[in-house]
Amino acid sequence: MNILGEVMKNKEVFSTFHLMDTIVSVKLIGKKVKRTLKKIQTELTKFARLYSRFNEKGVVVKINEKAGVSSVKVDQKLLTLIQKAVEFGKLSNGLFDVTVGPLLDLWSVKSSSSPPSDGLIQKTKELVDYQDIFIDDKKRLIMLKRINQKLDLGGIAKGLATDECNKIIRKYNINQGYVNIGGNVSVIGSNPSGQPWKVGIKHPRKTDHLIGLVKTVNKTVVTSGDYERYFDYQGMRYHHLLNPLTGYPGREGLISVTVIAQEGYLADALSTAVFLSGMEKGRSLLKQFPKIEAVLIDDSENIYITTGLIDCFEVFGQTKITII
Repeated sequence: MNILGEVMKNKEVFSTFHLMDTIVSVKLIGKKVKRTLKKIQTELTKFARLYSRFNEKGVVVKINEKAGVSSVKVDQKLLTLIQKAVEFGKLSNGLFDVTVGPLLDLWSVKSSSSPPSDGLIQKTKELVDYQDIFIDDKKRLIMLKRINQKLDLGGIAKGLATDECNKIIRKYNINQGYVNIGGNVSVIGSNPSGQPWKVGIKHPRKTDHLIGLVKTVNKTVVTSGDYERYFDYQGMRYHHLLNPLTGYPGREGLISVTVIAQEGYLADALSTAVFLSGMEKGRSLLKQFPKIEAVLIDDSENIYITTGLIDCFEVFGQTKITII
C-alpha cells in the first residue's frame, strides 16, 4: 500500500454563530477541524454564560449582586482576567476600568436617543473605580467594595475568548484559520495560499467600507471605534466607549484604534485605552509595548501607523498615512 495514501488530507470547516451578544465566525484548516470547532463552540458558550454581566447564571452577575456585601468564589480564569484588567487600570491611569458597568447602564447607548443629565452622570461616575475591586488570590475571591458597583468585562473579555480559542486550536494542531468574535480577529498561521491573512479595518465614517487592511500571521487584531454603537443628538455623536474619569463618551480626537498583538486580551484592552487616551498619551502608552503594532485614525480621518506596519498595512483611497 502507498504510504502517502494513508496520510490524512487537510480539511476545511467554516461556521458562523451568535454568542457573547455578537457574531462569531470560525474558519479552520487541518486534520481535526470538526472536533476543534465543536470544542471552540463549547468553550465560547461557557465563556458567554459565566462572564457576561447579563447572564443571570453567570459569575459576573453574582459579583455585581453581592457588591458591597460579600465576596464571590471564581475560577482561576476569571481571577486572572480581573487581575489583568486591574493592571490595565493602573497602566492607563484609570481610563480602562472594568467597573464602568453603572455608567454603561446609565447611558444605554443601544437604546437611547439623548444623553443623561450631567448631575446623573457625575453621581454615577462616583461608583466607577477599579481600585474598589478586592481580590484574594489564594482563596480565588472577588468583591466589589461598594453597593451598586458593577463589573463589565466587555472591554477585555472577547480578547481573552480569542486566546482561549487559540489554546484549543494549538492543542489540536490546527495550523491555519481564524476566529472572529465580533471584530476581534485572531489569525492562525498563513492563509491557504501561504500568504499572511488580510484583516480589514472598517472605515469609521463610511458604512460597509474598509479604510485599509493589515497583513499578519499568528496575531490578534482588535479595533475600538466610535461608530459601532452610538446615537446622534444635537449634532454630537455619543458612543459606547465611555471615559471613566469624565463619565462621558471619549472625545480625545481619535475615532478608531486598531491594535495588533500576540495576546487577544492585551489587544482588546489596549485598543480601548489608547482610544480614550488620545493621540499623544496613546502613543506613550503604546511605547510600553514594543512588540505591539497599531493603527490610529483621528477625527480628520488621517491614519497613523506604528513602524512595524510599514510593509504590512495597505490603505484604500488617498488617505494620508503618518508613521509614529
